[in-house]
Parts: sequence; structure tokens; C-alpha cells
Amino acid sequence: MTSCITILAFSDWRVQDIDELIELVKTLDENLDVIVYAGDDVRRFLSKGQNKFEELANYSKYGVFAVIGNDCSQNDKSILKGNKVFDLHEQSQIIDNFLFIGQEGATKDISLPLGATLYGEDEIHSHLYQMVKGHKNKKIVLISHSPPHSILDTAIRFHHSGGTSIGSTAIHQFIKKNRVILTICGHCHLMGGRYEKLGKKTILNIASHDHNGATGRLAIVKISHEWKEAIVSFSPHIKDLYSVYGLYCIYGIGSKYYKKLQEAGIKTVKQLSLLSSEEISKRTGISKSVVSRWPLQARV
Repeated sequence: MTSCITILAFSDWRVQDIDELIELVKTLDENLDVIVYAGDDVRRFLSKGQNKFEELANYSKYGVFAVIGNDCSQNDKSILKGNKVFDLHEQSQIIDNFLFIGQEGATKDISLPLGATLYGEDEIHSHLYQMVKGHKNKKIVLISHSPPHSILDTAIRFHHSGGTSIGSTAIHQFIKKNRVILTICGHCHLMGGRYEKLGKKTILNIASHDHNGATGRLAIVKISHEWKEAIVSFSPHIKDLYSVYGLYCIYGIGSKYYKKLQEAGIKTVKQLSLLSSEEISKRTGISKSVVSRWPLQARV
């Protein structure tokens, strides 16, 4: 039995360079057991007839475990079938005492569901319990495009439609009631590069932003049958990694304001937290009404 399983996780690779990712994976000191992709834009990984997931799979022991996202079509699922490439929504995988399962798409039971691959909460509930049937003694690793409801599931685009929490309640309840030691998700770009605990259960959102020039987010996760919790670290190899400390995690900071903050020498959330809204406005030229809540968010 493997003493420790090492996972490289990423999600929502909409604009990032895939070949650069592959080159980076080649240089990692870690001996990867699994590479996990939590969905969206999987078609980008098919280039000139070559499946980039298959190429990535060469650099991990068990290959690539993935699901499609809500913006993917069912036709895109064919890209998740290849040499050492597995669609976890269709077929679970077992490594030692761990059962890896998948939930593709997103919930349609929210105020403004968007996407081509959507499921009702009842469908998600049924699917997850079907996947763990017959594996009572296994610890579970869930790869879901959608986060669980109320955990790392805030989305800016839904702010004006009556709600910002767009995760799945069925996923949340499944995690609470089962032996899910680790959940890897994406979907909500704002929450990417963070993890939270539900008791001793780890929920990692590793989505990347999709604006031009957005940095790709990666995480290394280690799990062991001897440990009660997963260990998460964010890759230091990605330049300008703003996974946990980056300004893009502050609501209202997009590429335009990010550039102005950088030019003013305000480059981290910690730096932002030490300034008043008046100081930020004065240094950047951004209206005080715009920046008024940034320091408070940065201190949370």
C-alpha cells in the first residue's frame, strides 16, 4: 500500500497555456500519483488531434482523473477517454483505500443556472450515492466541478440576480454524511486557490480566473490512509501566483484596477489590508466609493 498519495490539482484552465503547464509538470520535484482536472473548457486540451490530457498523464503514476464543467457539452466527454485518462463521472477509480469519484457540470437549482451540463440536486444526490455503492470501507476523494453550497462557491456574476452562492446543496450534504476526506472543485473563479475545512474534511477550490493574462492556479495535495486530514500546498512554481494572497480574490478588483494597484506599489492582499480606503484612492486614483470595502475584505 502506498504510504502517501500525491495529487496535482487544477481547474477552469480557460485561457492559460497548456504547453507551459506540461513543461512545468516535467520540472516538479514531486512524484505525482494523480493529476486531477475539475472541469470546464476540456476541448482546449485537444489540439491538432493530440490529447494534451494524455500527455499530462505520462507524468503521473495513475494518470489524469477529470470531469467536464457546466460550460462543456456531453460531446466533450470523449476527450476524457484515452491512455491513462479517466472520466470520473462515468467511472470511479480506486487507489489503495481511496475511492475517487466525480460529479460533472453544476446545479441547475439556483436563481440563474448557466451552462450546457446542469443537474438537479436530486440527480446529483442519486449519482453520488450510486458511485459509492459497494465501497463502504473506502475513504472518498470527490472531484466535482461545482463546489458544495456555502463553501468556496461565491460568484460575482450572480450578485445582482439575488444570490452569490452557487454551489450544490446535495454535494454539501454528501460530504457531511460520508467519508469524504478531500473534495477538489472549481467553477467559482473568485474562490480559486483556497481551501476550507468542514470538520476535518478538506474542500479545495483550484479554479483559475479567465481574463486575459490570468495566472494558472495549481495545488499539490497529499493524502494517506494513516492521516485524518489532507495536506494542501500551492505550487510556488507559477509566477505571480495569487492563489491565497492575490488581489484578484477581493470582490471588485478586475484587470483594470489590478493594474492600477500594481502601479501604485500595492501588490498583495496584506499590503491592501494595512491601508485605509482614503490612502488607496489617493495612491491609485481610483474613486473612494469603489475602494471603500477593499480594506475590510482584505482583513477577513
